[in-house]
Amino acid sequence: MPDEGAGPSADSHRPRRGAEESPTLRALAEQLSDNVRRGVRKQGEQVVQVPASRYLDPDWFARERQHLFGERPLCLGHASEVAEPGSVMRFDATGIPLLIVRDAQGQLQGLVNVCRHRGMRLVEERSCSARRTLSCPYHGWTYELDGRLRNIPLAEAFEGVDRTDFDLLKFPVAERGGLIWGIPKAGASFDADAWLGPLVDDLAWFGIPDSVLFRRFESERACNWKLVIEAFIEVYHIRVLHRDSIYPFFHDAQSNWHVYNGHERMIVARRGSESEPAWSDDPREVRDRWTYSHLLFPNMIVVVHPDYVSCLSLWPLAPNRTRWSHAMLIPRAKSTPDWTPHWEKTMGLLEQTVFQKEDLYAAEGIQEGLSSGANDVVTFGKLEFLLGEFHRNIAAAVERKS
Repeated sequence: MPDEGAGPSADSHRPRRGAEESPTLRALAEQLSDNVRRGVRKQGEQVVQVPASRYLDPDWFARERQHLFGERPLCLGHASEVAEPGSVMRFDATGIPLLIVRDAQGQLQGLVNVCRHRGMRLVEERSCSARRTLSCPYHGWTYELDGRLRNIPLAEAFEGVDRTDFDLLKFPVAERGGLIWGIPKAGASFDADAWLGPLVDDLAWFGIPDSVLFRRFESERACNWKLVIEAFIEVYHIRVLHRDSIYPFFHDAQSNWHVYNGHERMIVARRGSESEPAWSDDPREVRDRWTYSHLLFPNMIVVVHPDYVSCLSLWPLAPNRTRWSHAMLIPRAKSTPDWTPHWEKTMGLLEQTVFQKEDLYAAEGIQEGLSSGANDVVTFGKLEFLLGEFHRNIAAAVERKS
């Protein structure tokens, strides 16, 4: 995505040097640079078709929700949202009321946002800070920030009750690459390093750990969640759908990719990249030449722009209904008030012009078309290889568990 608008000083808002180089990111850039110069495009080996019912069938949708969104690690937010001890973030997108808490020792805690007395929500706000405890607004049961029950008002009325049975339910969370990961299931466990593997280094190289959340834009759209993901893992559509917005900044259908553990790394060639070296020790120069768009399986896209990062999360509500969440991450050093107009303008242009009016518009149009019954299958060409991989990994997870 082009850098729109101007900030207080040239280049001072750009990512800093210092993050360890990712060999895979470099290899992707060098291969794509060679393809652009030779005028060839990377393609998959064959055309792939998936049933149109994958976007319509309530039973398939329920199985996706169970196995992809209830049993696998998901990105729940950015570390800056709970940066200080006592910070609390409410998260409801999975259908289970969750809290991500930074306790007094600075450790992340994943707690279910349900009082163990009568089931009342403990926290109503989207986020809050400087909390020392969590207190139920119904009867005042109070919990430590690590979930332990601290106080029961008029405790004599609960004589004989084992207080340890009433600690808050916990779910596993971990902080990797500046992002917060968790499985929204009490008592679950996961290995964040094994789940992400080398992508942790990618996230660091993108500057995400040194970023802060500028703003989160959320909306509900009338489409299946997968249709939105698909718009960000192929570039075959850019020349037509984005012809009046971002297409002038990119080569036509020029991308490279790599798949790891269901995650998909994609790099897109910006115009002018063919006249520059494929790689540089300075991430700022690389991000001027290439746009990285990573799928963190199953439901988050990380788009790396020249001077900021978009984290796009898709949360399924129904087969034809999705919650869209766009978190704009900006460099910590440029989160001061004098930079606000620059980021406001950038967010507005990207979110309202490209994402809402083009990508999400197209997803809703496809949903309407598929709902008509006109097509029995959806067809992915060789330039849309990653879409076939995406569906293959979904099917493997859903069918293996069912």
